[in-house]
Amino acid sequence: MYNPVFLEKTKRNILFGLSLYTLGCLWAVFCTVFVHHITVPENYYIAFKSVFLSTNSLSTMLCALVIFCVFRSLKIPYSRFINMIASTTFGVYLIHENLLINKWWWHTVCKLDSFISSPLLLPYMILCALVTFAICTFLELLRKYCLEKPIERILTRRKRT
Repeated sequence: MYNPVFLEKTKRNILFGLSLYTLGCLWAVFCTVFVHHITVPENYYIAFKSVFLSTNSLSTMLCALVIFCVFRSLKIPYSRFINMIASTTFGVYLIHENLLINKWWWHTVCKLDSFISSPLLLPYMILCALVTFAICTFLELLRKYCLEKPIERILTRRKRT
């Protein structure tokens, strides 16, 4: 189903992904450093800057495709732990992207706004992302084992009788 010949080699995928990411980073540096030297109207600057940096850009889509192909071609043996964590990722996404939780968590609890001009922004963002993933994974596992499994058992018993 997913068999494009040009994306079969893992090393080539990683190299292609890194080059796309590097190009995006260089574009961000270029836009930041040379913004005052380019005569672009204010409303066009945002479009100019988002060519590589927007979540809807072609480069972002290509990076996602390359990452998918890299993980598709990895040969990872069966792991119960990995499968358990993987089964929670959709729930993690739904929990932390909820409109009420999202603003409260990132702005009130993590206070990411106060780190915008800090040199500790990147390590703090990584720490917040890891803590968010851990908490949301715990909540999703709690939901699965305290709600989903008992309800599933009740429903399968009723089905049999």
